Amino acid sequence: MYGIPRRTLSRHMKGEVRKISNLGRFDCDLAPEYEVALVSHALQLQQMLFGLNTVELRKLAYELAKNQKISHHFKNEIAGKTWLKGFLRQHPQLAIRSPEPTSLGRAVGFKKPSVNTFFDLYKSELVKHTYMADRIFHMDETGLTVVHKPRKVLAQRGDKQVGRITSGEKGETMTVICAVSASGTYVPPMLVYKHKRMSELLMKGSPPGSIGACSAIGWIDSELFVKWLNHFIACVKPTPEKKVMLIMDSHSSQEPGSY
Repeated sequence: MYGIPRRTLSRHMKGEVRKISNLGRFDCDLAPEYEVALVSHALQLQQMLFGLNTVELRKLAYELAKNQKISHHFKNEIAGKTWLKGFLRQHPQLAIRSPEPTSLGRAVGFKKPSVNTFFDLYKSELVKHTYMADRIFHMDETGLTVVHKPRKVLAQRGDKQVGRITSGEKGETMTVICAVSASGTYVPPMLVYKHKRMSELLMKGSPPGSIGACSAIGWIDSELFVKWLNHFIACVKPTPEKKVMLIMDSHSSQEPGSY
């Protein structure tokens, strides 16, 4: 079926084929079982939100070879970049990715009992009322810097410092409050600026229907959350007959006891 000669299959069945563990001077520094263990360890740490970077992986490979007294070609107490390239090629399930910052509070709260409690409440609410996809909204907030990051530019080779004009060097962070439904419908966002007084100039170029607000620290508080909630009600227009489900995280300014 696969075009393998009968004689080759016969030699493999009789155990006459010698397994090659190295290719001349290109010896394998770690045996396959050790590489599999490294892969398993790296994936386990990644699931625990403590993923290894490439340097840590190379150092771990050296420590493994040292502790197991395996003959290797590693130098300076770290595996080489060539080993790393070959390791990733042999194990395509691993990839170098940019991790998303995850706070400790979010990581600690993401436990099976907490998740089960959320889905139990979610299921009971869905059974109690009939919600269409366009009546289920999720609300969250994010921070944006007011200073854009310049793109790469052409410059004189050898120059140690290359600059480009921006609106500032170290800008303030503003808060954007967004809500989107399960059907993909967006509620115009609310922009919270770190200012004492609100100005219409701050809203220039913002998405149509957006609202703006100011706070001393640039974050949302209980008063601003109530303002956004009224904005949400005005846009979605919930009624006793057509209820709306709003899902949000447990931020202190969004807890029922704070407004």
